[in-house]
Amino acid sequence: MKKQICQFDTGKLTESVATPTCSSCCCCCCCLTTAITTSTLLTHRIAAETKGKKIASRRTLLLASALFIPLSLAIGYFGYWTINLLSECTKRSYAGYGTSARTYEVCTNPAANFIWPIIILSPFIVLGYLYTRAKISHPWKRAMLATFLISIATVIEFIGGAFLILTTGGLLYIVLIPFFYGLILKVYRSTWLSRPLNVN
Repeated sequence: MKKQICQFDTGKLTESVATPTCSSCCCCCCCLTTAITTSTLLTHRIAAETKGKKIASRRTLLLASALFIPLSLAIGYFGYWTINLLSECTKRSYAGYGTSARTYEVCTNPAANFIWPIIILSPFIVLGYLYTRAKISHPWKRAMLATFLISIATVIEFIGGAFLILTTGGLLYIVLIPFFYGLILKVYRSTWLSRPLNVN
């Protein structure tokens, strides 16, 4: 929190404090729910695919599935950081009124031009690796399909969440989060979606 004090404030005036708005909290809930739902479904999928197979370190693979979102973020950050190693920096000087000249450094941000490819490729790489380790047929094709479905679901949730946040202050959106989470899991477990993709 940061206190906001202007030049006209006196001791009699109450200092205002900048706090996170409801929309900020809802954005965090949105990201958290998406992460939990995606990781949960992926863990169920990997568990179903590896059941009865000779998979080395199956528990480690299931743990990696549960940490799907953190792993994707880590790979995305690494890619962003690697691309920015190519950035160019230049030194500039600034002389303010009545002050001596000061030197500061300005650097380019080439990774900003690749932000969308990084966002899409990061989960694709993690999914492809997990599907390969789980010995699923055509792992990279299925990783591509799963990445596409995750992207569509994220866009739909973002639009729906933004609408509810702007119209109801985010209260209805927060209430509906566990409802849709439970509904998705119930549909997944009770239909053919939870069955292994390939049976050896």
